[in-house]
Amino acid sequence: KRDPPTLLEVRLDSSDVFFTLTFDVAVHRWGMNGVGSCAPLFAPDLLAKLGESPTCQFLGDLTLGVNLGFGNSLAVGDIVALVPAVENFARNSHTTPAQAPLLDALVPRLPVSAISAPKAVSTCDALFLDGRASSSGAGKQP
Repeated sequence: KRDPPTLLEVRLDSSDVFFTLTFDVAVHRWGMNGVGSCAPLFAPDLLAKLGESPTCQFLGDLTLGVNLGFGNSLAVGDIVALVPAVENFARNSHTTPAQAPLLDALVPRLPVSAISAPKAVSTCDALFLDGRASSSGAGKQP
């Protein structure tokens, strides 16, 4: 059997709502054709950090793209690990776990704040501000 694929990097895109996993050789796609759920690829604790209804799609033979969902809490430095063992596209390699830390975008964008709040409150109302839709790490726990 051949050597297993190597996960070269996991990198955030400058949009802060998309990241890629890049391998050194074409990998087996686990039955994914087009855009699909990320649930079969990541453990529940990581999946929770990806936000509401994240989607995954192979962008080519070497790259898996992940669109983060609303309310994601994934941060630069978090370990991104695939649940299924990784093997080459021809399925004639050894398998290996794949994990790497999330790297920041090569060209980071400036933070954008987005706060969800009621239009009006009275003195007796509880006030909740929601900054989860902010970008560039704003509103996310480190």
